[in-house]
Amino acid sequence: MKYFKYIFSVFSGILIAAIIILPLEQIIYKFFPTPTNIDLNNLDEINKHISELPYYAFTLEALCYAIGAFMGGVVATLSSDRKQIYPALIVGLALAIGGLFNPGPMLFNVLSIFVYIPFSLIGFFSK
Repeated sequence: MKYFKYIFSVFSGILIAAIIILPLEQIIYKFFPTPTNIDLNNLDEINKHISELPYYAFTLEALCYAIGAFMGGVVATLSSDRKQIYPALIVGLALAIGGLFNPGPMLFNVLSIFVYIPFSLIGFFSK
């Protein structure tokens, strides 16, 4: 039964992180809309558009990731026994692995690992 609590806390942390990150990304997309002539089924066209975005668009994206990972770490910590760091760490690792598969520059996706994991751990320590 103890492990069920940890599994639930990891899934709830990931869910909360996604619930926070996705709407914040939609706000960023309002400022940097996708041109209408891009075929959304063509990954090369999407990657070309993303590579042409200004650097501060990626900074805002990283800020969204940080907020989501922080809140995911907080939720995972609060829904577990508040003594184990593992649920928050697993939330950060799961978000980082998912972030590697985002379309866009691979360098940004790799660097986002250094946002997800530390901020989910900060969420643990802020309990």
